[in-house]
Amino acid sequence: MRYFEYPYAVLEKRILGRARYSGRSDDNVESMKLRFDTFKAETLPIVEFFRSLGKCVEIDTSQDREAVYALFRDGLADYTDKDFAARPLTERAEILLGLRP
Repeated sequence: MRYFEYPYAVLEKRILGRARYSGRSDDNVESMKLRFDTFKAETLPIVEFFRSLGKCVEIDTSQDREAVYALFRDGLADYTDKDFAARPLTERAEILLGLRP
């Protein structure tokens, strides 16, 4: 399991930044708070379960976006087709990942 540790301030900044490009009506502070509360109530217990089994890889997302993406990409390298992984990201993918303004 991959768990992205998001400090609330980082989460807010990234979602509001994504809102400028995503066109999603739920990319706002109110929806973000609701999603965060839902995550804590419903998903965090699953994360804790996998942590207890030693099967949870945590990724610190307070780093810059390129570093977070590299950690995630490298963590999946053993499970990803090498030719597929070598393809460059599309412009839209880079925007949605926050790798480009």
